Amino acid sequence: KAKFARSICLSGGWAAMFGTKLAASLSLASSIPLPVKLNNVSVTVAGIAAPLLFVSPAQVNFLVPYEAAIPANSSQCHGLRPCSPDVL
Repeated sequence: KAKFARSICLSGGWAAMFGTKLAASLSLASSIPLPVKLNNVSVTVAGIAAPLLFVSPAQVNFLVPYEAAIPANSSQCHGLRPCSPDVL
């Protein structure tokens, strides 16, 4: 069973965002390079578009952009509704 805790995201590292109504349905990226928009969802970290691996109504998995200054004090998800979900 996976356990998640808040931590500092590293440039080039994977991060997970949890919330509600983040996407209309489940979608998994099917190509490389990873898309920055998947199932009408996008994520920005410090204003930089993040590549997406997986989106669902309750979770988004993304790659923290290498260009993002860490620690980044702002991550935003854009999808079904504006949200401020937890980023782990």
